[in-house]
Amino acid sequence: MAAVGRTGLVTFARGSLEDASFVSREFSELSDAVEYVYHVAAQGRDWGPWEEYYSANVVVTSNLVEAVVKNCKKLHRFLHVSTVDVYDPSECTEHCDQDTYVSADRHAFYSKTKVLAERIVSGAFLRFKMPMTIVRPSIVFGPGSWSWGLEEAQLMYQGQGVLIDNGRSTCGAIFIDDIVSGIHMAAESLNSIGKVYNLADNTDLPWRVYFDTMAEGIGVPLVKRSVPHWLAYIVAWVLELVWKLLRKKNRPVLTLFVLALIGRSQKYPINRAYEDFGWRPRVPFKEAMLRTTRWLLETRLHMTDP
Repeated sequence: MAAVGRTGLVTFARGSLEDASFVSREFSELSDAVEYVYHVAAQGRDWGPWEEYYSANVVVTSNLVEAVVKNCKKLHRFLHVSTVDVYDPSECTEHCDQDTYVSADRHAFYSKTKVLAERIVSGAFLRFKMPMTIVRPSIVFGPGSWSWGLEEAQLMYQGQGVLIDNGRSTCGAIFIDDIVSGIHMAAESLNSIGKVYNLADNTDLPWRVYFDTMAEGIGVPLVKRSVPHWLAYIVAWVLELVWKLLRKKNRPVLTLFVLALIGRSQKYPINRAYEDFGWRPRVPFKEAMLRTTRWLLETRLHMTDP
């Protein structure tokens, strides 16, 4: 946990955010110094038991909000990092603006618990006037990324990469530096109090270009195999059913959650962020992927060669 003030000083405390007494105690001791709280902790995998998601995404958010409301009288902003995955996967993403209603009645535990977490934060704004802002990033990549980075590189090194519908869907992938700047700008802006923002790349870059550029950068063959979406959906549905019946802890090779990300457009409207505090993605895709693949090559010892 970190409490950040305008001076830029950071105070670290070791402990579990799932422990309400620990969180309350730390915020109580730092109450006069806490001006900004950036809540970025989450269980973000696509497979796992409900209890893990609920504890990491809902209980932790509740603990933080309760401690902040009680102790942080000088708070300027509670910045909550959510996800575009709160939107209904059956909706056209380009119509999913920040005022679109999001339901907690969802298949994916990650999406469901992130919706519940957002409601806790929004509730604190309505009930206690806690100055909050929620940002919803899309696909995030960059140096240090396991998802949408190292995991994909490993598959391509092993010759196991597969596209959905030839990778035609818009990936919406945004570089980590742009996400960080968006979070910072949203927290600092007076216009953003009580609001929600999508943070995504709103170009039409398809998944095929994303993976082709990554493959070229790490020196492996381009992914040629492709599976139609309808077949991938059946496979993912069957795999999830089998995994649940057998109570397997490791994830299936394909889940419905991942398919919803790579099998449909991830282009979300970001006009509100630009209008309210001037944010838009600024790092060109080629530069972003160059920096990412350089890191991937440095990490090659952790990969499995074909």
